[in-house]
Amino acid sequence: MSYIDKRLIKKCIEGKEKSIHSLYNICFNDMYKVSARYGKHPEDIQEIIDNSFMKVLKGLKSYSDTSKFGSWVRTIAINTALDFVRKKQRELKLFSDVDISAEANVNAQPTQAWDDSLEASDIFKMMQQLPDQNRIILNLFAIEGYSHKEIGDMLDISETASRWYLSEARKMMKKHITSKNKYRHEGA
Repeated sequence: MSYIDKRLIKKCIEGKEKSIHSLYNICFNDMYKVSARYGKHPEDIQEIIDNSFMKVLKGLKSYSDTSKFGSWVRTIAINTALDFVRKKQRELKLFSDVDISAEANVNAQPTQAWDDSLEASDIFKMMQQLPDQNRIILNLFAIEGYSHKEIGDMLDISETASRWYLSEARKMMKKHITSKNKYRHEGA
């Protein structure tokens, strides 16, 4: 995200529509990148973006460090996406505390060499195909860098359940990658 001029922030605080529109355009890409990892449907993504931007606007009065504006917006977008996930969790009981008797099995997954021919867009499409629970845990752990304890606290599940959802997500991603490579080699 580019540098944010303090004058733009001041005009947004004053409610100048043109400035608010400019700020929205500046923030949109970063908010979209975060929102698209947590919302599966376009209307969910847009809801997360809209709510994130409203929080950005409300927080502008207390914001002072324009050099870290992009990080601030991204943090707001992540927290808003997590609010969205928690809301879905309450509505749909998205996550359950899975009963795993042998937690060691979850941690005993062998690592595989990464397929360098995959593009980021391929990986994103594969992630979007994961069930919501697995996709959200994978995002929180692998992309956002949260620990299983933090994820458990955020989503009101155990650390073991978080590990299990991540393990399942990894298995599904591996299956997607394997089938993509198989298709690629058969088509060659």
